[in-house]
Amino acid sequence: MSAHIEFSAQVRKDVGKGASRRLRRLDEKVPAVVYGGSKPPQAIQFLQRHVSKFLECESV
Repeated sequence: MSAHIEFSAQVRKDVGKGASRRLRRLDEKVPAVVYGGSKPPQAIQFLQRHVSKFLECESV
């Protein structure tokens, strides 16, 4: 049985290695990219504390 966990993400306009590093270091956010279907890839970002909380609960 798997748990269903939701948290919000925001679309980001800056892409690339430098932009991702700035997000992680200065803004405490986690960069990500969603791929799928025939649509182009979409760059998004999550709050680091939400991702950390998810990872803590994931092993349960």
